[in-house]
Amino acid sequence: MPNTQGPFQKRLLAITGQVFLALVVATTGFLFGCSEAPASSSGVLSIRLEDGVAWLGDASTGIQLGQGKSLDLNWNQTIRTGEDQSATLLVGDSDRLWLDPSSGFRVISPIPPEQRPVLRLLEGRLRYRAESNRYMLGTRFEVPSELRILVTDLTVAPVETGAEFQMLIEDDVVTVIVSKGEIAARGNGVSENLFTDWRAIVRPGEPMEVIPPRLPDTPTPTVTSTPTGALIPVGSATSTATATLTPTPTLTATFTLTPSPTFRPRLSPSATSTLAPTEPPPPPTQPPPPPAPTRTPAPPTQPPPPTDTAPPPPTDTLRPPPPTNTVRPTLGAGS
Repeated sequence: MPNTQGPFQKRLLAITGQVFLALVVATTGFLFGCSEAPASSSGVLSIRLEDGVAWLGDASTGIQLGQGKSLDLNWNQTIRTGEDQSATLLVGDSDRLWLDPSSGFRVISPIPPEQRPVLRLLEGRLRYRAESNRYMLGTRFEVPSELRILVTDLTVAPVETGAEFQMLIEDDVVTVIVSKGEIAARGNGVSENLFTDWRAIVRPGEPMEVIPPRLPDTPTPTVTSTPTGALIPVGSATSTATATLTPTPTLTATFTLTPSPTFRPRLSPSATSTLAPTEPPPPPTQPPPPPAPTRTPAPPTQPPPPTDTAPPPPTDTLRPPPPTNTVRPTLGAGS
Protein backbone atom coordinates (compact mmCIF):
# COMPACT_ATOMS: atom_id res chain seq x y z
CA MET A 1 0.00 0.00 0.00
CA PRO A 2 1.60 3.32 -1.00
CA ASN A 3 2.39 5.93 1.70
CA THR A 4 -0.07 8.82 1.35
CA GLN A 5 1.33 11.05 4.13
CA GLY A 6 2.85 14.29 2.95
CA PRO A 7 5.77 16.21 4.49
CA PHE A 8 3.45 18.37 6.57
CA GLN A 9 1.69 15.37 8.09
CA LYS A 10 5.00 13.68 8.90
CA ARG A 11 6.29 16.82 10.59
CA LEU A 12 3.07 17.20 12.62
CA LEU A 13 3.27 13.56 13.74
CA ALA A 14 6.88 14.00 14.85
CA ILE A 15 6.05 17.10 16.88
CA THR A 16 3.14 15.32 18.52
CA GLY A 17 5.36 12.39 19.50
CA GLN A 18 7.95 14.68 21.05
CA VAL A 19 5.37 16.52 23.11
CA PHE A 20 3.87 13.26 24.36
CA LEU A 21 7.31 11.92 25.28
CA ALA A 22 8.15 15.14 27.16
CA LEU A 23 4.95 14.90 29.14
CA VAL A 24 5.65 11.29 30.07
CA VAL A 25 9.18 12.11 31.23
CA ALA A 26 8.03 15.10 33.26
CA THR A 27 5.27 13.16 34.93
CA THR A 28 7.57 10.25 35.72
CA GLY A 29 10.17 12.59 37.19
CA PHE A 30 7.62 14.27 39.43
CA LEU A 31 6.25 10.97 40.67
CA PHE A 32 9.64 9.56 41.56
CA GLY A 33 11.11 12.83 42.74
CA CYS A 34 8.39 13.53 45.35
CA SER A 35 6.99 11.21 47.99
CA GLU A 36 3.40 12.28 47.33
CA ALA A 37 1.24 12.14 44.24
CA PRO A 38 -0.31 15.44 43.12
CA ALA A 39 -3.89 16.06 44.15
CA SER A 40 -6.60 15.73 41.53
CA SER A 41 -10.10 17.04 41.21
CA SER A 42 -11.52 13.51 41.43
CA GLY A 43 -9.97 12.47 44.79
CA VAL A 44 -11.48 10.18 47.40
CA LEU A 45 -11.53 12.75 50.22
CA SER A 46 -11.91 16.52 50.26
CA ILE A 47 -10.29 18.73 52.92
CA ARG A 48 -10.11 22.47 53.51
CA LEU A 49 -7.65 24.33 55.72
CA GLU A 50 -9.60 26.56 58.11
CA ASP A 51 -6.82 27.64 60.45
CA GLY A 52 -3.11 27.11 60.99
CA VAL A 53 -0.45 25.73 58.67
CA ALA A 54 -0.47 22.29 57.02
CA TRP A 55 1.49 20.63 54.28
CA LEU A 56 0.72 18.12 51.56
CA GLY A 57 3.54 15.61 52.00
CA ASP A 58 6.50 16.38 54.23
CA ALA A 59 6.60 19.66 56.12
CA SER A 60 10.01 20.54 54.68
CA THR A 61 9.65 19.45 51.04
CA GLY A 62 5.89 19.29 50.56
CA ILE A 63 3.31 21.74 49.29
CA GLN A 64 1.80 24.20 51.75
CA LEU A 65 -1.98 24.23 51.79
CA GLY A 66 -3.72 27.49 51.04
CA GLN A 67 -5.80 29.11 53.73
CA GLY A 68 -9.52 28.54 53.07
CA LYS A 69 -8.92 26.51 49.91
CA SER A 70 -10.25 22.99 49.34
CA LEU A 71 -8.08 20.08 48.27
CA ASP A 72 -9.10 16.61 47.04
CA LEU A 73 -6.86 13.84 48.36
CA ASN A 74 -6.17 10.48 46.73
CA TRP A 75 -5.07 7.22 48.33
CA ASN A 76 -1.78 7.29 50.23
CA GLN A 77 -1.52 11.07 50.34
CA THR A 78 -0.34 12.65 53.57
CA ILE A 79 -1.13 15.85 55.48
CA ARG A 80 1.41 16.99 58.09
CA THR A 81 2.22 19.90 60.39
CA GLY A 82 5.59 21.33 61.39
CA GLU A 83 7.23 21.39 64.81
CA ASP A 84 5.62 24.65 65.90
CA GLN A 85 2.54 24.47 63.70
CA SER A 86 -1.00 23.22 64.18
CA ALA A 87 -3.93 23.07 61.81
CA THR A 88 -7.72 22.87 61.74
CA LEU A 89 -9.14 20.99 58.75
CA LEU A 90 -12.66 20.57 57.44
CA VAL A 91 -13.02 16.95 56.30
CA GLY A 92 -15.78 16.42 53.77
CA ASP A 93 -18.72 18.72 54.31
CA SER A 94 -19.08 18.72 58.10
CA ASP A 95 -16.39 16.76 60.01
CA ARG A 96 -13.49 18.59 61.63
CA LEU A 97 -9.96 17.46 62.41
CA TRP A 98 -7.38 19.23 64.60
CA LEU A 99 -3.70 18.37 64.14
CA ASP A 100 -1.16 19.08 66.88
CA PRO A 101 2.40 20.15 66.03
CA SER A 102 4.62 17.46 64.48
CA SER A 103 1.59 15.35 63.59
CA GLY A 104 0.32 13.81 60.38
CA PHE A 105 -2.18 11.39 58.81
CA ARG A 106 -2.47 9.47 55.55
CA VAL A 107 -5.52 8.52 53.48
CA ILE A 108 -5.68 4.70 53.33
CA SER A 109 -7.94 2.48 51.28
CA PRO A 110 -10.20 0.35 53.50
CA ILE A 111 -10.21 -3.43 53.63
CA PRO A 112 -13.27 -4.85 51.83
CA PRO A 113 -16.14 -5.05 52.44
CA GLU A 114 -15.56 -1.71 54.22
CA GLN A 115 -15.78 1.22 51.81
CA ARG A 116 -15.14 4.26 53.98
CA PRO A 117 -11.71 5.91 53.67
CA VAL A 118 -9.42 5.62 56.69
CA LEU A 119 -7.44 8.56 58.04
CA ARG A 120 -4.41 6.79 59.49
CA LEU A 121 -2.50 8.68 62.17
CA LEU A 122 1.24 8.45 61.47
CA GLU A 123 2.61 10.39 64.43
CA GLY A 124 1.64 12.94 67.04
CA ARG A 125 -1.93 13.68 68.09
CA LEU A 126 -5.20 14.49 66.38
CA ARG A 127 -8.68 15.40 67.61
CA TYR A 128 -11.75 14.58 65.56
CA ARG A 129 -15.37 15.65 65.70
CA ALA A 130 -17.67 13.53 63.55
CA GLU A 131 -20.82 15.14 62.21
CA SER A 132 -21.24 12.14 59.87
CA ASN A 133 -20.09 8.52 59.68
CA ARG A 134 -18.51 8.63 56.24
CA TYR A 135 -14.91 8.34 57.45
CA MET A 136 -12.89 6.17 59.83
CA LEU A 137 -9.70 6.86 61.73
CA GLY A 138 -6.96 4.54 62.86
CA THR A 139 -3.28 3.73 62.98
CA ARG A 140 -1.02 0.80 62.19
CA PHE A 141 2.73 0.34 62.68
CA GLU A 142 5.25 -2.35 63.49
CA VAL A 143 7.75 -2.45 66.33
CA PRO A 144 10.70 -4.86 66.05
CA SER A 145 11.52 -6.97 69.09
CA GLU A 146 14.17 -9.57 69.86
CA LEU A 147 12.21 -12.55 68.52
CA ARG A 148 9.47 -11.14 66.28
CA ILE A 149 7.76 -8.06 64.89
CA LEU A 150 5.07 -6.59 67.15
CA VAL A 151 2.12 -5.01 65.35
CA THR A 152 -0.12 -2.23 66.62
CA ASP A 153 -3.40 -2.00 64.69
CA LEU A 154 -6.31 0.24 65.68
CA THR A 155 -9.41 1.40 63.81
CA VAL A 156 -12.05 3.80 65.15
CA ALA A 157 -15.44 4.68 63.66
CA PRO A 158 -18.06 7.09 65.03
CA VAL A 159 -21.34 5.48 66.04
CA GLU A 160 -23.48 8.59 66.51
CA THR A 161 -23.49 12.10 65.14
CA GLY A 162 -21.56 14.60 67.23
CA ALA A 163 -19.06 12.10 68.63
CA GLU A 164 -15.75 13.71 69.56
CA PHE A 165 -12.52 11.92 70.45
CA GLN A 166 -8.75 12.20 70.25
CA MET A 167 -6.01 9.79 69.26
CA LEU A 168 -2.31 10.02 70.06
CA ILE A 169 0.85 7.98 69.61
CA GLU A 170 3.45 8.21 72.35
CA ASP A 171 6.35 5.78 72.87
CA ASP A 172 4.77 3.21 70.51
CA VAL A 173 1.56 3.22 72.60
CA VAL A 174 -1.73 4.37 71.06
CA THR A 175 -4.39 5.99 73.27
CA VAL A 176 -7.95 6.90 72.31
CA ILE A 177 -9.97 9.18 74.61
CA VAL A 178 -13.67 9.85 74.02
CA SER A 179 -14.74 13.36 74.93
CA LYS A 180 -18.36 13.09 73.80
CA GLY A 181 -20.71 10.53 72.27
CA GLU A 182 -20.00 6.93 71.27
CA ILE A 183 -17.46 5.34 68.96
CA ALA A 184 -16.63 1.78 67.92
CA ALA A 185 -13.00 0.73 68.37
CA ARG A 186 -11.10 -2.36 67.29
CA GLY A 187 -7.52 -2.80 68.47
CA ASN A 188 -5.32 -5.88 67.97
CA GLY A 189 -8.34 -8.17 67.60
CA VAL A 190 -10.47 -6.74 70.43
CA SER A 191 -13.69 -4.85 69.58
CA GLU A 192 -15.46 -2.57 72.05
CA ASN A 193 -17.73 0.47 72.02
CA LEU A 194 -16.38 3.47 73.90
CA PHE A 195 -18.54 6.15 75.49
CA THR A 196 -17.98 9.59 77.01
CA ASP A 197 -14.86 9.71 79.23
CA TRP A 198 -13.88 6.16 78.23
CA ARG A 199 -10.42 5.42 76.89
CA ALA A 200 -8.64 2.60 75.09
CA ILE A 201 -4.93 1.78 75.10
CA VAL A 202 -3.21 -0.39 72.49
CA ARG A 203 0.36 -1.57 73.06
CA PRO A 204 2.49 -3.37 70.48
CA GLY A 205 1.52 -7.05 70.26
CA GLU A 206 -1.09 -6.80 73.08
CA PRO A 207 -4.91 -6.76 72.98
CA MET A 208 -6.65 -3.43 73.35
CA GLU A 209 -7.26 -2.40 76.95
CA VAL A 210 -10.53 -0.58 77.63
CA ILE A 211 -10.66 1.71 80.68
CA PRO A 212 -14.10 2.98 81.76
CA PRO A 213 -14.34 6.29 83.61
CA ARG A 214 -13.60 6.30 87.33
CA LEU A 215 -16.67 6.81 89.47
CA PRO A 216 -16.61 9.89 91.68
CA ASP A 217 -15.88 9.37 95.36
CA THR A 218 -19.25 10.48 96.74
CA PRO A 219 -18.90 9.26 100.38
CA THR A 220 -16.05 11.65 101.21
CA PRO A 221 -17.81 14.96 100.36
CA THR A 222 -21.07 13.73 101.91
CA VAL A 223 -19.49 12.89 105.27
CA THR A 224 -17.53 16.14 105.33
CA SER A 225 -20.43 18.42 104.43
CA THR A 226 -23.05 16.87 106.74
CA PRO A 227 -21.45 17.69 110.15
CA THR A 228 -20.39 21.13 108.92
CA GLY A 229 -23.96 22.17 108.20
CA ALA A 230 -25.32 20.53 111.39
CA LEU A 231 -22.99 22.19 113.91
CA ILE A 232 -24.94 25.45 114.10
CA PRO A 233 -28.45 24.05 114.90
CA VAL A 234 -27.04 21.56 117.44
CA GLY A 235 -25.49 24.35 119.54
CA SER A 236 -28.78 26.29 119.49
CA ALA A 237 -30.81 23.29 120.63
CA THR A 238 -28.43 22.58 123.53
CA SER A 239 -28.61 26.10 124.95
CA THR A 240 -32.42 26.18 124.67
CA ALA A 241 -32.83 22.89 126.53
CA THR A 242 -30.60 24.07 129.38
CA ALA A 243 -32.67 27.21 129.96
CA THR A 244 -35.96 25.27 129.89
CA LEU A 245 -34.99 22.53 132.33
CA THR A 246 -33.60 24.87 135.05
CA PRO A 247 -36.93 25.71 136.89
CA THR A 248 -38.19 22.12 136.84
CA PRO A 249 -36.40 20.77 139.98
CA THR A 250 -37.23 23.95 141.96
CA LEU A 251 -40.99 23.65 141.39
CA THR A 252 -41.08 19.94 142.18
CA ALA A 253 -39.23 20.22 145.51
CA THR A 254 -41.32 23.14 146.77
CA PHE A 255 -44.76 21.82 145.91
CA THR A 256 -44.55 18.09 146.54
CA LEU A 257 -42.04 17.47 149.30
CA THR A 258 -42.79 20.36 151.72
CA PRO A 259 -46.27 19.27 153.08
CA SER A 260 -45.27 15.65 153.61
CA PRO A 261 -42.95 15.96 156.66
CA THR A 262 -45.08 18.69 158.38
CA PHE A 263 -48.49 17.04 158.12
CA ARG A 264 -48.11 13.37 158.98
CA PRO A 265 -46.00 13.42 162.18
CA ARG A 266 -48.60 15.54 164.05
CA LEU A 267 -51.31 12.91 163.67
CA SER A 268 -51.55 10.39 166.51
CA PRO A 269 -54.14 7.88 165.42
CA SER A 270 -56.40 6.49 168.13
CA ALA A 271 -59.45 4.35 168.27
CA THR A 272 -61.86 7.26 168.29
CA SER A 273 -59.94 10.03 166.60
CA THR A 274 -60.99 11.30 163.21
CA LEU A 275 -59.26 13.47 160.66
CA ALA A 276 -60.82 16.89 160.75
CA PRO A 277 -60.36 19.17 157.77
CA THR A 278 -57.99 22.01 158.35
CA GLU A 279 -60.20 24.44 156.51
CA PRO A 280 -64.00 24.73 156.46
CA PRO A 281 -65.49 23.16 153.37
CA PRO A 282 -67.08 25.38 150.78
CA PRO A 283 -70.82 25.89 151.06
CA PRO A 284 -72.59 22.99 149.40
CA THR A 285 -74.71 23.60 146.40
CA GLN A 286 -76.75 20.45 147.05
CA PRO A 287 -77.90 18.56 150.12
CA PRO A 288 -74.89 17.37 152.07
CA PRO A 289 -74.20 13.64 152.05
CA PRO A 290 -74.71 11.64 155.24
CA PRO A 291 -71.88 11.90 157.74
CA ALA A 292 -69.08 9.45 157.16
CA PRO A 293 -68.44 6.87 159.86
CA THR A 294 -65.58 7.48 162.18
CA ARG A 295 -62.32 5.92 161.18
CA THR A 296 -61.01 3.27 163.54
CA PRO A 297 -57.62 1.76 163.30
CA ALA A 298 -57.63 -1.49 161.43
CA PRO A 299 -57.01 -4.60 163.51
CA PRO A 300 -53.76 -6.39 162.86
CA THR A 301 -53.97 -8.78 159.99
CA GLN A 302 -52.26 -11.60 161.91
CA PRO A 303 -52.14 -12.30 165.65
CA PRO A 304 -48.69 -12.33 167.16
CA PRO A 305 -47.19 -15.78 167.34
CA PRO A 306 -47.64 -17.59 170.70
CA THR A 307 -44.65 -17.89 172.93
CA ASP A 308 -43.71 -21.05 174.88
CA THR A 309 -42.93 -19.24 178.12
CA ALA A 310 -45.70 -18.92 180.72
CA PRO A 311 -46.69 -15.46 181.79
CA PRO A 312 -45.45 -14.44 185.18
CA PRO A 313 -47.92 -14.79 188.06
CA PRO A 314 -49.92 -11.73 188.77
CA THR A 315 -48.78 -9.65 191.59
CA ASP A 316 -51.21 -7.97 193.94
CA THR A 317 -49.81 -4.57 194.09
CA LEU A 318 -52.88 -3.12 195.90
CA ARG A 319 -52.78 -5.38 198.98
CA PRO A 320 -50.52 -4.10 201.75
CA PRO A 321 -47.64 -6.29 202.76
CA PRO A 322 -48.18 -8.56 205.80
CA PRO A 323 -47.14 -7.32 209.21
CA THR A 324 -43.77 -8.19 210.35
CA ASN A 325 -42.97 -9.38 213.84
CA THR A 326 -41.18 -6.47 215.27
CA VAL A 327 -40.25 -6.05 218.88
CA ARG A 328 -42.66 -3.76 220.56
CA PRO A 329 -41.16 -1.22 222.85
CA THR A 330 -41.57 -1.96 226.53
CA LEU A 331 -42.13 0.49 229.18
CA GLY A 332 -39.22 0.66 231.39
CA ALA A 333 -39.30 1.04 235.04
CA GLY A 334 -38.45 4.55 234.78
CA SER A 335 -41.43 5.26 232.47
